[in-house]
Amino acid sequence: MRRTKQKTHKASVQVDNPPLFIGFIMEEKAFSFDVYLINNSNWKYKSVTIFTGAFMTVDDDLLETSKVVKVKGPLGAYSSIKIDRSDWNELDFVIWYHLDLVRADDTVEKYWFCLPKGGGDYDNKVIKLPIINRKGMSIELEARNGECIAEETKTIEMKSKYHKFSKEY
Repeated sequence: MRRTKQKTHKASVQVDNPPLFIGFIMEEKAFSFDVYLINNSNWKYKSVTIFTGAFMTVDDDLLETSKVVKVKGPLGAYSSIKIDRSDWNELDFVIWYHLDLVRADDTVEKYWFCLPKGGGDYDNKVIKLPIINRKGMSIELEARNGECIAEETKTIEMKSKYHKFSKEY
């Protein structure tokens, strides 16, 4: 891994640029956010598939949004793909993503990550993101065990659900 010193508008921080990571950009003027999958390496992927959903608690209950699968196509070396754009109010939810990246030899790399609820500590974590050359927050991808998205979604309910746990009085 390459270690670079990058500046934020508040302070200078040391940042590791992993080969693959998420760029999370909150746009104050547009009241929206963008999410990018950034490939900061010479690795090439012939396809990227994304499975995403969100949830939040409502009193003692749980609300799940509908879930969506998106096929984004290839991800070249030292490139990026925008995987999401939404309004800030969506950050009231915990938004999660599963990613399947298929290499040329058909090996599948499986990852997951969540966006920070409410934007988290975004202002204190802003850096200049490589490849897309925009200011934003870097989010680490975590390895994911289990099935590929195509198999995983065969047994999962894709519609919104409300789970009632609270007792009615």
